[in-house]
Amino acid sequence: MLLADLGGLAMKIFYRAKVRKRLVELISRSSIKNHSNSYLRSFSGFSELPSHVDFHVLLRGPYFECLEDHENYLYREAKFDDLQAVVFVVTKVFQYQSLQKDSHQALAGLGEMGKLVSSASLQIFSMAKTFVEKDPLRFEPAFNAPDPSIFDDIGKAKNTTEETDSVRQEVSNISNDVAEQRTYIFPDGRKYVGEYRDGKRHGKGTFTFPDGNKYVGEFRDGMPNGQGICVYANGNRYDGGYRDGSFHGQGTFTHTDGRKYVGEYRDGKRHGQGTWTDSKENHYVGEHRDGKQTGLGIYIYLSGDTYVGEHRHGRPHGQGVYTFLSDLYTYPRFRGRAAYRTREAGGFRDAKIHGLSYSIDYNKDPVLGEWRDGELQETSGFYDSFQSDLFEGTKSNDDAEEGTYTFSDGSKYVGELRFGIPHGQGTLIHTTGAYYVGGWRDGKQNGRGIYAFEDRCKYVLGEWKDNRCMNPEEFISPF
Repeated sequence: MLLADLGGLAMKIFYRAKVRKRLVELISRSSIKNHSNSYLRSFSGFSELPSHVDFHVLLRGPYFECLEDHENYLYREAKFDDLQAVVFVVTKVFQYQSLQKDSHQALAGLGEMGKLVSSASLQIFSMAKTFVEKDPLRFEPAFNAPDPSIFDDIGKAKNTTEETDSVRQEVSNISNDVAEQRTYIFPDGRKYVGEYRDGKRHGKGTFTFPDGNKYVGEFRDGMPNGQGICVYANGNRYDGGYRDGSFHGQGTFTHTDGRKYVGEYRDGKRHGQGTWTDSKENHYVGEHRDGKQTGLGIYIYLSGDTYVGEHRHGRPHGQGVYTFLSDLYTYPRFRGRAAYRTREAGGFRDAKIHGLSYSIDYNKDPVLGEWRDGELQETSGFYDSFQSDLFEGTKSNDDAEEGTYTFSDGSKYVGELRFGIPHGQGTLIHTTGAYYVGGWRDGKQNGRGIYAFEDRCKYVLGEWKDNRCMNPEEFISPF
């Protein structure tokens, strides 16, 4: 059933592979000497470099990481083809470098290896820029203009301005012909360098604040609108969409302490689908509302514990499955059905099991009962249902409102029912260990839902219709 629904996911994976291949081709076709592994090992700090790594392989890292951070924007929002995506990624990496003060001088200070990397990044940027020159209509939307200060930075690093002057001139030619370039310094110390139209900031520009914060990106009608980067004085950075000066659309916010969010924003807040990683490397993938983890999502803890289900204000709340692993294993990588010690399925409130729920412990009998704030209040009765299925729970007017069904094949459903069949929010656990958490209608998976594979390392999120996932998004556990 699920394999037939993964066409969209397969296309996204194929897209990623094509862009990566194009990036490798671009780097390989450059005039940068592909220094051998033995040559690189001669540098200080590189003596333990793996034997398969040459200079071109080393260069790929930042570009592949940038592609990963912006993949949803490139594929789903901008709908760039593979070459447009290459131009976006290469110029975005160069733009990142331009926002770091004296980054190329710092590289040059590391010795010969740093100088090689600095020279290579400029060459790769220049190659991507030629795409824009040859076909501006196609590639200008994918081009990310760097902060002009980077060219002085490179010149000082090289002790020459011959090469950087030509690149600076070529970059300026890419700007919109109808836009007027200006520099304006405000009385309070703020500074804007960029394009104007009809007396307003409009086009690409750089806005610097007295406290050290800096925005580089697109403006419309005087406000940040479109794609941009904001680098804060404390080192935090946002890269993504803006609307009327606020984060909006797809974006990435990286904190200096290791926290990171990649996903959707609305009016300056995390809102929609996104991935949140905290400073302890716990991961949440799922829905956000008004800046908080609210809705359907997956929480994978560094300990190996997982919670798949509904959240409210960053905590498990509603239908879900909580699998405890930390009691049994110390290293968080697990495969197979025997990997969990305890599993709780059913209702949660404020991160505690609550309501009619089912608890399985590997060395105890399963318990179905009414729970309150994590404590079992009373167990529920058992009675036979139709065919060989077993129902456990509560009924009203002969129609079950909520409960647990154990089906003849051993699979188990926990959640809301109508006329004796799954309807509303619920969880289906298969005998293989795989499970589904989400919406149901008339006995079929309908609405927002998450399917967890039996190894609990792969998950599929999306909108379901009659047991089929219509827009699957795959998530692979990092542990």
